[in-house]
Amino acid sequence: MKIMERPGFYFLVCPDAEYSKERRADLLSKYAQPDRDYKLSVHWADDGLDRNFWDALTLPDLFGGVIILVLRRAELLSEMDWKQLGSALCSFKECCFPIFCLETPFEKAGPALPKDLTKRKIWEFANSRKWVWQSAGLTQVGLIQLLKKWAADLEMDFEPGALDHLASALPLDMASLRGELAKLELALPKEARIAASAADMVASSGGSDVFSFLSSLQKGAAPLKVWSDMFGYAGNSSALFSFLALIVRDARQLWAILAGDENVYLPPYLRAAKTSLAKSMGMAGVARIFDLALEAEMGVKSGKYTPPQALELLLAGLLDLFPGRGRKQRAA
Repeated sequence: MKIMERPGFYFLVCPDAEYSKERRADLLSKYAQPDRDYKLSVHWADDGLDRNFWDALTLPDLFGGVIILVLRRAELLSEMDWKQLGSALCSFKECCFPIFCLETPFEKAGPALPKDLTKRKIWEFANSRKWVWQSAGLTQVGLIQLLKKWAADLEMDFEPGALDHLASALPLDMASLRGELAKLELALPKEARIAASAADMVASSGGSDVFSFLSSLQKGAAPLKVWSDMFGYAGNSSALFSFLALIVRDARQLWAILAGDENVYLPPYLRAAKTSLAKSMGMAGVARIFDLALEAEMGVKSGKYTPPQALELLLAGLLDLFPGRGRKQRAA
């Protein structure tokens, strides 16, 4: 396969970064030549298109390799950025394979794509060549299908009701999900059937941690285990960013509940609990979660905070969403 057969560039539209990462691996597996060296270069649109990005895009590798140039959160680029990229990508670049990750949420009509991009020829051209992949990420239906395949690979099946019970306990982001399934594989008894009690082995299920923590604060007491799970995300920036993605996802769910969106899938008992929490926080409280998550992320990326510092500030802000109760608990 000749390198010219690969796309000149590619758009991955998905709010789940790990899901997009798997698609990137598929692209490289499909188009990579065995006699070429490939080097991954990841950049963030939050930081703007700096010299390192443009060098990776325009300068050939001295050893004849190909740079897989990944731009995360590309939905944040400006109209001028897309204009410059359109000019730079008007011809095929053998030394570079640019992949733009648009980590934008999906709405009823599809992904919320930036108009600064969709009105430009670079997007129209990519669409016409089928150089665009779009996915809403892992859905509840997709999770159930994934669990069925996971169990089949283990040569196991589910007891009646166990599949739905486990699916309701697991997170809907791919990074956290794979971690939980790996732990389950080690913890499951060596039997042919997976019982509903397997859901109890999910020690830290991402969004469930967020909900458990916020719900505990609402009630005035967060158990030691919940605190321990939360601080477990402070180990490094990757763990923290995964957690921030989960808390933003949970906040979107609370916001959708307050807005009366009937398309939010939740088991009845969990919907009732999350509705109670959402109403207690109100729109302003839920909106504050987005601000806190952004402050933590940008603090780490800018070098202002270490991951533990950013998480500590985030948790302090979450505590303050429940006046009196949060401060009382911190003092204790």
